[in-house]
Amino acid sequence: MGGPDVARFAQSLTRNESAADDLVQETFLPAYRGCASFQQGSDAHRWLFSICHHAFLLLQECDQRMVLSNDSGDAERWAR
Repeated sequence: MGGPDVARFAQSLTRNESAADDLVQETFLPAYRGCASFQQGSDAHRWLFSICHHAFLLLQECDQRMVLSNDSGDAERWAR
């Protein structure tokens, strides 16, 4: 159900093959968990694309909050 389409959509969002693979996984895991709540007759592609887009936005938000440091001493200075 829509695997290749979701993969192409994820690739278009991330523009990175590895990140797109992660995003597809982040799409199908909640879709699998929530399949019981999926209403028959609804558009499955739209449902999966919505999950994918939401997962992409959450990952983007997490990435923006990450603090990357090349100096391991930075963490010690910030903890004081």
